[in-house]
Amino acid sequence: SESGQAWARLVGIETSSGAGNRLLDGWWRAKTAYFPPANPCANMKQGAELVAIEGMHRTLMYKMAAMEPVREKLALVVHRDPHISGGMSVLNHEEMMARLREDLPGWKIEVLSDYPQVPDVLTVCRMFYRASLVIGPHGAGLANLVCSRSGTKLVELQ
Repeated sequence: SESGQAWARLVGIETSSGAGNRLLDGWWRAKTAYFPPANPCANMKQGAELVAIEGMHRTLMYKMAAMEPVREKLALVVHRDPHISGGMSVLNHEEMMARLREDLPGWKIEVLSDYPQVPDVLTVCRMFYRASLVIGPHGAGLANLVCSRSGTKLVELQ
């Protein structure tokens, strides 16, 4: 998928669509690859390898710092469409947003939404990188925290 290709390029794997595609049927073609699995069921039920996540994070921080200077206090709110996300959405989103604006004067507040579609990988990674605070429902969308700077605060809604 293009999303898989974009993540690969972001962490330094040279790949592209067509003849340069190194992602075949969901598997990377490589001599050695360290990539964090998406859930704790992978890696013989041990979850993600910490060294893989740390390496991916270092690479992302290096690339993000070069393209995205951080200039302001930014709260990133992850908003899932309740019609497509099952129980992983905040039903009082507008009320929460009003309260955040009230409680965080001087902060910029951005919303990452999956409606009408999720933004491209680089846009999402940049949003997480710039954020000083991330607020969102429990779920796979928070895997993008790998793009966040050290010290970024998280409010995970259950």
